[in-house]
Amino acid sequence: MADEIRSKKRRRSPWPYAIVTVFVVQACVLGTTMVLAVRSPAMPEPDYYAKALSWDDRAVAVSRPRTEGWGWSVSGHDRLVTITMRDGSARPLEGAEVEAVAFHRTTALDRHTVAFVETSPGVYRGSLPEHRAGIWELRFEIGHAGRPALFTDKVVID
Repeated sequence: MADEIRSKKRRRSPWPYAIVTVFVVQACVLGTTMVLAVRSPAMPEPDYYAKALSWDDRAVAVSRPRTEGWGWSVSGHDRLVTITMRDGSARPLEGAEVEAVAFHRTTALDRHTVAFVETSPGVYRGSLPEHRAGIWELRFEIGHAGRPALFTDKVVID
C-alpha cells in the first residue's frame, strides 16, 4: 500500500507545466512585439493631422481625375519616371504642374518629392533621388486649370 501511495505521488499532472509554458511563450511574443513597436517611428504618415483637417478638399481633389475621365500611365526605368496623362476627351493633358511624393515599398518612411517636367504634350518626366530596384509608390499632386487633383500609382523600377 505504501508503494502505491509513493507511485501516485511521483506521477504529476503535465497541465501545470503546459500552462506555464503557454504563458512564457505569450510573454516572449509580447516582449518582442513591444521592442519592435518602440524601435519604429511613431508617425508613419507625415502630416496626418493636417490631412484630416482638410479632408473635404482632398476628397474633391482625389475624385477629380475619375469624374473628369482622366487617363494616365506611369512607367519607369533606372531613376527616370514618365507619366503620360490624357483628359476625358483622350487629348494630352497639357500645361499641368506635376509633383509626386515617392517612396520605395520597403522604406515607406523615406519619402522624396519629385518634380516633373513636361517633355512633350501630356508627357511628364521626373527623376527619383536614388536607383533602387523594385516597387515605388508615387502620390501625385496635379495642378491643372487652377484646380488640384490627387491620385496614387505604382511603378516598377528595374
